[in-house]
Amino acid sequence: MEIYDERTFCQDIQEIMNRLDDDQTVIKIMRNDKQPIVLMSHTTYRSYEETLHLMSSTTNAKRLNDAIHDIEAGHAINQPLMEDE
Repeated sequence: MEIYDERTFCQDIQEIMNRLDDDQTVIKIMRNDKQPIVLMSHTTYRSYEETLHLMSSTTNAKRLNDAIHDIEAGHAINQPLMEDE
């Protein structure tokens, strides 16, 4: 996560917004006497929402985490994609 002060962000807003879109990164904007603001592209935001949704169920979160561990341990099986009839 990149961190900017308010002044720098305002000076470089176009470049920063382009980078957010191109790199799918998240930035934090520090403000005087106020809470920081986090800024991200819409694509990144939707990805965060989807992850929160998928992990909101304890059962689903366990299944996903187990699958990730299986893949990392080399227990994944490659299967060809099914073709439409």
